[in-house]
Amino acid sequence: MNKKMNMQDSPMQPVTTFSEIFRYGFGGATLNIIYFVYASYVIFFWTDYALVPAAAAGVIYSLGRVFCAITDPIAGIISDRTNTRFGKYRPYLMVTTPVVVILFFLLFTNFEISATAKVALYSIIYIVFCINYELQTVTYEAQVPSMSSDLSKRNFVVMSRQVLGTGFGYSAMALVPIFLKAFGDDEKGWHITIGIFAAAAFLCMLLSLSGSKKHDLPMPRQDKKQEKGYLKEDLKKVLTTKPLLLLIASFGCVILAFEVISATNIYVFKYAVGNEAAFSVVSFATLPAAIAGAFLTPFLVAKFGKKQIFILAGIMSLIKPMIFLLFDPFDSMTVLIILYMIQQYFQVTMIVTVWTMVADCVEYVALTKNVYSAGLATSCNTFMLNFGGIVAGLAVGGLLTLAGYTGADMASSATINGIIWINAGIPGAAFLIACIVLKFYTVNNRILQELGANIGKQVVK
Repeated sequence: MNKKMNMQDSPMQPVTTFSEIFRYGFGGATLNIIYFVYASYVIFFWTDYALVPAAAAGVIYSLGRVFCAITDPIAGIISDRTNTRFGKYRPYLMVTTPVVVILFFLLFTNFEISATAKVALYSIIYIVFCINYELQTVTYEAQVPSMSSDLSKRNFVVMSRQVLGTGFGYSAMALVPIFLKAFGDDEKGWHITIGIFAAAAFLCMLLSLSGSKKHDLPMPRQDKKQEKGYLKEDLKKVLTTKPLLLLIASFGCVILAFEVISATNIYVFKYAVGNEAAFSVVSFATLPAAIAGAFLTPFLVAKFGKKQIFILAGIMSLIKPMIFLLFDPFDSMTVLIILYMIQQYFQVTMIVTVWTMVADCVEYVALTKNVYSAGLATSCNTFMLNFGGIVAGLAVGGLLTLAGYTGADMASSATINGIIWINAGIPGAAFLIACIVLKFYTVNNRILQELGANIGKQVVK
């Protein structure tokens, strides 16, 4: 009888230490330093420094995310079938990390070429960056199930990734204007600023690789003909798993909201608030709320349930968009800080909860359909992350153009109102849809306990 091996199909899974969990989390710092900076500033840099038209910048951003979305399933499938002496997923991180940090630096370089050539060059750099960043993300996140077979400890693996990722990511985002003020608000200042973050991201990934080394183990090889035969069947089984589909749909909505908020926050502070530097103040002030969300979520989901916490966080995330749309809070820094603290806390709570649920879905598929595919399941989630980015890029670029945005230092009241509606209206609708979709998610505590009891066993096909 042919056997497909569950994720823990080894004579004995190594015991996971808290030092390893902590070090693994630094990979989240790598991903978030890069993601938070480019998601928050790259369109702004292209429009206000490189003088790329807003619509073109939005198209470039979305085009790169299309290639990310294409890369997702390929990365998941290939990494699931990789077996090397360095592990299943770590080899990809070793290769992609230096490529990503170099391209990250080039994204914030103002090339002295024609406008058409500039658009073409940014498109190429961003597409290659997105492909490598996505392979890096999928293979990093796919390690979560293998880090521990203990369901509660696995929640802390995700917490480590999110706490460190959130802390480093939001700090990097907040430090950009401060560094630019210190090093110069010009090309040299951007180079120094991005260079610092690129180096930090690279070092964090090296530390993360040391934490997962003992756990990212190759699995017994299957006959290649059998493996090819399994692929089509595995894809069908994984992609028809209702809880996973509901989860990734909800996550896509959350990411759409996050991407739109991230891409337009700097515009809100520059034009609606009238103080671009205030964005750093608010970002730092709300950082504790974001870290608290990442830290407390594992305890809250253990007590109240993952679906329940996700839906509650989604509803609470509607507070800031509603106040932005119905009132005029932009003259009060205190009110803005409170609103952004609420947003950061509950948004991070939703994201942490989703990633713990992805690991659960991996085990759910293994238990109910005899398929283990951490890479593929993870890539489904990151696919929706990129789908949200595609929609956000097109929406932000297109709607800024429709609102009359030209990249000038001054903006009309109609343009400012348009920026506010983009920043609040789209995210508000996306959060609401995410809650409605996840209402039908069916993996409950009883099933999770059953999954935990079956981790480490062979699944016979």
